[in-house]
Amino acid sequence: MSTIRFLGPGLFFLISIGLLIFLDKSEFLFWPQLAIWVVYILFVVRSMLGDKYFYLSTLLAVQSIVFVFFTYIYQNQENVERITVFVFSAFTKENLEIASRASLFAVIPIVLVYFFQKKAEPQSSSMNQNIVEVIVGLLSRLSRISNKDGFLLLILSFSISFILFLTNVSIFEVSYPFNAHSLWVSPIYFVAFYALIFLPYLVFLAKRLTWPKASAKKLLTLSRINLIISPTLLLLIYSSRGLMAVAFFLVGSLEILLSAKKKGAWLFGVLCLLISLYLVQSFPYLRFQLAHSLESNSVVFAQSVERMIPFRGLDAHVGGDHLEVNRSINLNDYPMIGQSLFHMLYVVDLVKQANTLDGITFINLISQATPQVIAGWLGYERPLNDNWRLGLYYRHMGGFLAIANAYWNGGVWVMTIFMVVLSSVVMAIDRYFAKGNRKIIAVLGYWSLLPIFAVQLAYGIQGLVRVLQLVGLLILFDKFRFLNKKS
Repeated sequence: MSTIRFLGPGLFFLISIGLLIFLDKSEFLFWPQLAIWVVYILFVVRSMLGDKYFYLSTLLAVQSIVFVFFTYIYQNQENVERITVFVFSAFTKENLEIASRASLFAVIPIVLVYFFQKKAEPQSSSMNQNIVEVIVGLLSRLSRISNKDGFLLLILSFSISFILFLTNVSIFEVSYPFNAHSLWVSPIYFVAFYALIFLPYLVFLAKRLTWPKASAKKLLTLSRINLIISPTLLLLIYSSRGLMAVAFFLVGSLEILLSAKKKGAWLFGVLCLLISLYLVQSFPYLRFQLAHSLESNSVVFAQSVERMIPFRGLDAHVGGDHLEVNRSINLNDYPMIGQSLFHMLYVVDLVKQANTLDGITFINLISQATPQVIAGWLGYERPLNDNWRLGLYYRHMGGFLAIANAYWNGGVWVMTIFMVVLSSVVMAIDRYFAKGNRKIIAVLGYWSLLPIFAVQLAYGIQGLVRVLQLVGLLILFDKFRFLNKKS
């Protein structure tokens, strides 16, 4: 094995050890190292994307953001506002330090697995393409769908969204999640509705890339407009926004990447990124306040937009003869990652009290793998989900950070082993789909499940494993098709 393959993980490991050493000792030495670490992670993510490891790069990006955020809160813990939605008895310096170190330990296996499982032989020419060429190649398969069929999909997706909006209770009338109780269609079908909305966009984008004629351009414009309107209608009746936030982030990134080659619309890409930011930062406020507020809806919306501004607590004013700065941090302004921080703090507190699950999470995955409907037919009750189990000890806002879920089963070493296994499985999935000659349905499923995979990293191991099970079924379906073709 060549020296180059050892240099990458060796350098990363040294920087990570430095971060662990100086986390609680010297800010002067810590922050420059963190900056180098972040730059290194960006290069690794770029390398993963070039190798078509899309799930693995997503896993690394999410866990790296978690580590940086946890560390930022640890270094600025005195500025965090004590709000009632979290139990601050677990918000101690010791617990924050353990949570920060554990989140770094969760990143290390991803990078090491990538370097050590990467194939030793030279990459094929298709693997050495830049990311834009890779995306164009993947989307080119969708261009086989006719303009007529793509337009029918677009009309169908808008019609379904509009009918659902008219026939269900929206957050204009009743706050989320209470309005969702009156839905006449099961929330589980909304994933299919969103996929139906994004499919015509991807079809016409593929046609625009591979067959740049005026008709494809006009239909792509219509599909982009539908991509804004239809998800908005659905979010107004079922306001679970995590999946859509990730989807809009991916679309925005895709458009900006393609615009570098004059193949995408950078302005639409920026709009999608802003929508993603709004859904993460501000939509939880809007979906609750819209029905309750006595003020006009426009005022409530303006207040929610204000929450998109990062570090709103950095309020500066002149006091006497000097500048006074209020550096307060309201974790409610960072809903998903803020609650993920407290998931980690809660389980750190529980493990310190010797209250661990001792592997029950992984044992229960077998019985939880059976769908609820089939479990009802068989007459047995599936084990309690771990996010509900955590709620028996601490009040939290839902979800369960996957690494915190693993940590609760025995501490940092169980969590590290879990990340090694998860990274290996995800890399194997990426490697399978990186090869050509995959059935288009399997490829579409692979891409459709990617944003769900990203969201499930903040919603517990059970949901994460469910996504991997679905991808595994896609692989089996594709292999069965391939075997039949050979025979």
